[in-house]
Amino acid sequence: MTVLGLEGFRTDGAAIVPEMSAIADYSEAFKGSPDRSRETVACARRFLDAMTDSQLLFELVYAIQEDD
Repeated sequence: MTVLGLEGFRTDGAAIVPEMSAIADYSEAFKGSPDRSRETVACARRFLDAMTDSQLLFELVYAIQEDD
């Protein structure tokens, strides 16, 4: 599994509002690296660990390839 990105957002039950300061894009990160899967997962964990706003929800975008 390779993490392509994370997007933070808020909702009040009626609307979804993206949190622009809580977006991480790993779609181009570590391309060609044999450890790309491990590296992107580690980056995503560090990103989420740094988030202190407990009201944020996150969407995770990932890809699974046969060689993952």
